[in-house]
Amino acid sequence: MDIAVIGSGISGLTTAYLCKNSGYNVTIFEREPKLGMDAHRVDLTNGEGFIDVPLRVMTPVGWKTVLKLADYLKVETFSIDVGLSYSWENGETWLSIPRVMRGSHMLPIPSSLKYITRKNIGYLREIKRLKKILNENTSWPLSYRLDQFFQDHYFKSDFVDYVLIPVLETITTCNRSLIRGYPAKLMVDSLSHIMSNQKMVRFAHGTKDLAGRLGANMLIHYGSAVKTIENRGHRILVTNERGDKAECDHLVTAVQANHLGILSEVINGEDASLLQSLTFDRGEIVCHQDERFMPKSRKDWCVLNYQMSKNLEDDCFTVWLNPIEPSLKSHTPMFQSWNPPRDKEIHGVLMRTYLERSVVTSKSENAWTKLEDYSHDQSRRIHFTGSWTYPGVPLLESAVLSAVRAASNIGAKIPWSL
Repeated sequence: MDIAVIGSGISGLTTAYLCKNSGYNVTIFEREPKLGMDAHRVDLTNGEGFIDVPLRVMTPVGWKTVLKLADYLKVETFSIDVGLSYSWENGETWLSIPRVMRGSHMLPIPSSLKYITRKNIGYLREIKRLKKILNENTSWPLSYRLDQFFQDHYFKSDFVDYVLIPVLETITTCNRSLIRGYPAKLMVDSLSHIMSNQKMVRFAHGTKDLAGRLGANMLIHYGSAVKTIENRGHRILVTNERGDKAECDHLVTAVQANHLGILSEVINGEDASLLQSLTFDRGEIVCHQDERFMPKSRKDWCVLNYQMSKNLEDDCFTVWLNPIEPSLKSHTPMFQSWNPPRDKEIHGVLMRTYLERSVVTSKSENAWTKLEDYSHDQSRRIHFTGSWTYPGVPLLESAVLSAVRAASNIGAKIPWSL
């Protein structure tokens, strides 16, 4: 059986790997000159280190399937500690919380006595109250929105705006107005994973290691976008702009729904309506060496650093890469910032790009239900994968789960237990 896969992000690569591992002939089409999952990686000169873009940080409880896949492929991981700081746009820090563990318990303790203010003590109490709520039943419908959750549990607006929303921005990489409209259950579950007592983990040799193992010995047409997709009887013909072709029994799409206009000739109206109903947000990510995105005092630097204006018009979170990327340990400070203020010139830019992320809206649940129904239809020849296709916050975990579902529907075997 012949399988064609469009896109080589983690969902496309995982589907392709599972199908090839089951004895099928697989062809991948990738518009980038290298694997899509690793397309934005920055390799520093003279082999001095690398930066994954975007940086991937996971928890064992929230990324179970991804880590099972990594373990099966013998991809090494390592544990990291992730503290966080909060600063105004001028770099003045008002709270810094390193990740302190006592036994198996995480303690939110400020890094300095100067941050033990009445307001911050109130914030820390709210964090403690939030953790208690996270341990309770959260089986709410997806129609129950995050904004309503905040109101129903009487969280103070300044705690939500200045402490909680910035953390949620690191999960969704969406702006605060979109976050408030997210289903509360998904956001609370994600917060629960982050605030769990488990340490976070990363791939020891970066995303390239996982992507390379998934794509090894695979037929991949790089550097040319798919131009046409046509029905050929019971088969489908895929052609890219360069003229490379593949005729297949099953087509797997592993790109965002808003880039699937090329399917118009081979899908029905219901599929087209589903794709058009989904929402995506675009964010900028910049790798740089500009210390102005960090707290003024080096003592307050943490792995995650939130910088904001008091009127909340400018939000930016910056990751200090050196403590969590072994290849950068002895390097000058390196940073990765999401959605930096447009009017702020950034010094020492290493790369900048825009990435899209699915936004969970009221229409997402309907799309997820339909896509799950499709997975039980043995006559389907076109399979949608990607984080946007699977219930949950659009992350690596949902992307891999969508790949497992598509591969299973095609008939591939899953070599590890879910």
